[in-house]
Amino acid sequence: MLGVVSLGYADDGVNHYSVPKQAAAPAAAPATVPGPQAGGKADLVPVDFQLPADWKPTPQGEMDYARFAIGADEAMAILTVTPLGHEPRVTANVNRWEGQLGLDPTPEASMATLVKQVDIGGEKAATVDLNNGQARMLAAIVAHDGVTWFFKLAGPAQTVAAQKANFDAFLKSVHFNVLPAAPVVGMPQLPAGHPALPGQNAGGTNLPAGHPALPGNDGPGGPLVPLTPPTAGQGMILAKFATPTGWQADAQLKPLRIASFQIVQGEGHAEVSVLKLALNSGSLLDNYNRWRQQVGLAAVTQVKPTDLPSVEVSGKKGMLVDLAGPEAAGTKPLRMILAIVSDGSDDWFFKLVGPADLVCQQKAAFEGFLKSVELAPAGK
Repeated sequence: MLGVVSLGYADDGVNHYSVPKQAAAPAAAPATVPGPQAGGKADLVPVDFQLPADWKPTPQGEMDYARFAIGADEAMAILTVTPLGHEPRVTANVNRWEGQLGLDPTPEASMATLVKQVDIGGEKAATVDLNNGQARMLAAIVAHDGVTWFFKLAGPAQTVAAQKANFDAFLKSVHFNVLPAAPVVGMPQLPAGHPALPGQNAGGTNLPAGHPALPGNDGPGGPLVPLTPPTAGQGMILAKFATPTGWQADAQLKPLRIASFQIVQGEGHAEVSVLKLALNSGSLLDNYNRWRQQVGLAAVTQVKPTDLPSVEVSGKKGMLVDLAGPEAAGTKPLRMILAIVSDGSDDWFFKLVGPADLVCQQKAAFEGFLKSVELAPAGK
């Protein structure tokens, strides 16, 4: 029997979900997650879907939108839902998954025989079924509204085989919702007819990216941006930061993000994102291997905080991850620089990722961005 689940992200950047109990009746329509308190603003829900009753929520990793466990102990399989901001590079991801299973990479020319096309949430999606005899992976890649979603079921071959029909039904139940545009970070828009303030156009809006600074601005890189004041009870918030020259802030934030920026130089495209997740959201080793896999590196068996360089953000000491991926046929090597700090109740992730040459060029700007960040208690 399928239970209905909706997942969303609240203002604190941490996923919330609910799995209401279902009677033995036809499945109800997906329900929206209620807001944090009676009369409060409801969580935004970018995607919802129906789950089999034996798929149980389990702690999420840093990049997960949702994670579920099926079975137990050595027979356990894991279902993950992951949104990423890059283009759906099917061949690169399939080859990475093949490597995780110890399979030889499928050449680009033969990919059409392995990848099957299906419809997920009204979008064309690519699906694969990979099996090494002991472990098996069912995966789907679908792009929607600028976000690439990965739905992946992996585990012992016998467990995954028993869940294949449920996985197919799960994919058919996926529904993408239309979200309201997030407000642009920066100065609020003034009422009609109000004189422009320093650093704004006559209409009271922020200047376009790359516009020369006006009086009251902090230079070509733009102002030291104050974010919208939060309500109390949200812990630490991202109070201020200075946007480097050439970084374009995303007007609509993707799932889990507090802020994000696009960096485009010629054909190169890098991305900076800021996330805040509940303290210890997934183990360091799990997250570290996920980041390694994202740039095309093999997983490691152990990593300790003392193995990583230290970094300081807003007076808080943390860890710095710098990973450079290998060159692959037809694609540029990727590089990721990631700063992780804790405010005592939440973990903060500041990440720069993109082609290695562009990330190298932007490293100093990213370090300057980190130095400009100010975290402050909510409501102050």
